[in-house]
Amino acid sequence: MKPYKHMKYYCTLIALLLLHVGFSQPKNVARDFDQLPTVAWRFASVQPFIASPVVSENLVYVGGLDSMLYALNLSTGAVAWKLKTNGEIRSNVLVHGPHVFLLGGNGVLSCIDKQNGKVAWRQLYDNTALFLGERRYDWADYYHSSPVLFNDLLLF
Repeated sequence: MKPYKHMKYYCTLIALLLLHVGFSQPKNVARDFDQLPTVAWRFASVQPFIASPVVSENLVYVGGLDSMLYALNLSTGAVAWKLKTNGEIRSNVLVHGPHVFLLGGNGVLSCIDKQNGKVAWRQLYDNTALFLGERRYDWADYYHSSPVLFNDLLLF
């Protein structure tokens, strides 16, 4: 008996379902926009961003592979403040109350004042990452998790 004898039938069935379901036009669907959105501003960095931006009040917080955490004005894109770390930033920040929490690629959890970028405290969580700093050997050498808050407990 051939191991995948009926495979062509399954593929044909899936293709027929996709043609029927995937390409049919739904009726009475509300449009997302009356007009397409436009770009309000752009921000250029020397390295790309992998982390997602986080918006709180009038600031956008995002960390980049240039080891910088940026706070950008939501309306204009102007830099309100920036903070240099010793490792690439791949995780999203957590904004809670007056603070921004950052897990940097340098093995340090930082608590930062969200209005002025001053570090309130830092806690080392990975000695290896701190030792390696900017010397990245492969993508798995860096911590990628984003912090979350649950019942006043900071998890990452």
